[in-house]
Amino acid sequence: MHTPEGGFIWTDLARHSQQTPDTYLKSLVHDIRQNWPVLRSDEVEETVAHVLSSDFPEEEQWMLDMVRESGFSLARTLLRDEFYGSWAFVAAPGGTG
Repeated sequence: MHTPEGGFIWTDLARHSQQTPDTYLKSLVHDIRQNWPVLRSDEVEETVAHVLSSDFPEEEQWMLDMVRESGFSLARTLLRDEFYGSWAFVAAPGGTG
């Protein structure tokens, strides 16, 4: 979400610095299979297939650095758990956001 005032919210998969992408994805797939009971088994496997083919989780710090380099500053962390992160950003003074 981008606002006219120059802010946005980024919600995405985000691994911690000590995790390799492979370790992170294995843990995420396990979590999806064990803890997403509202989905039917075929939907769970479709989700797993999507994650394994299309998601390339970066480290949280890399994500924050990329946003800062694009002219935004972190306003606040909205969510951070084992697998996901969500952050609110605002245009930095003199930035390009």
